[in-house]
Amino acid sequence: MYRNTNDYSFARKKREKKRHRKRLFVVAVLAVIGGLFVFMQSDSNEQVATIQTEDIIPQPLGEYIQNVDEPHPLQQVEFPEEGVYAVGSLYEGTIKTNESPEPIPMASITKVITALVVLDKAPITPGEQGDTITLEQKDEDYYWKYASLLGTITDVTAGEQMSQYDILQTMLLASSNNMSDTLVDHYFGSVDAYVEQANAYLLREGFSKTTVVDATGFEPGSVSTPSELIHVGQLALRNPIIAEIARKKEASMPIAGTVPNYNVLIDEPHVTGLKPGFTDEAGSTLLFSADVPVNDGTKSVIAVAMNHQKKLTFYQDTKSILDQMRSIYAN
Repeated sequence: MYRNTNDYSFARKKREKKRHRKRLFVVAVLAVIGGLFVFMQSDSNEQVATIQTEDIIPQPLGEYIQNVDEPHPLQQVEFPEEGVYAVGSLYEGTIKTNESPEPIPMASITKVITALVVLDKAPITPGEQGDTITLEQKDEDYYWKYASLLGTITDVTAGEQMSQYDILQTMLLASSNNMSDTLVDHYFGSVDAYVEQANAYLLREGFSKTTVVDATGFEPGSVSTPSELIHVGQLALRNPIIAEIARKKEASMPIAGTVPNYNVLIDEPHVTGLKPGFTDEAGSTLLFSADVPVNDGTKSVIAVAMNHQKKLTFYQDTKSILDQMRSIYAN
């Protein structure tokens, strides 16, 4: 069974009620066994300064070349007042952003990077489950660590086995923090060793403002910018395993049971992923992709929202970006 007490889901009130009951259960259990230590992260609620970028911003692969006589259609997208954003496409990278120059916390979007780095080291052939991982006592310890911090968790039992693919599903769909640490522990020996390899991977892939200090995004030191997260989305969509998982609305697996996708837009037509997140420092975040209809085919678009501090309007604000992109390519 998964337990989500960190990433915020707006898609269904029913999911919110289930999450609340699960949080109360974890708090009660911890209180009985010795008291609950709650880690309170500071939240300044300070809106990041924005710089409106009128020019097209090429992504690191340099695949998009601006035609000055024909401005890119996605430059028409108008961003909501709350938060910072970027829009782009799978083959063209970032087209428009209102981000500040400095990187900011990305919350659980970090887990997409974790998946990329793990699959770079241990690829899974499409249609297969990858390695079989036997859970240990330290994996139960990770569970209780994040339970005490009110983080998103998945039930584990030492001695049980899970496939690499299923662990990736708990991370990318239900944003499991303990499973993220379990996975990097298995392949890198420790979270610290993973962090070193992950940052080397990011440098190799051309990132200059994206840094990770953990495998989960729970720590505010894991930072990026909307435009660089567009590139993370490109890499994720080009990975068949991540792309396959991220578009699922839910998944059933041993031990964890049915795991829902907490992407706030996953039920919207044409949406194909990718990953939401929430922490006090980061606010609400979302990296999403969609195959929007255009002529007789589709256009694979990507968008990022970061530093959104108003949970009640987050769904509408992110949906407005999706609606605009659909409308642009429908004309």
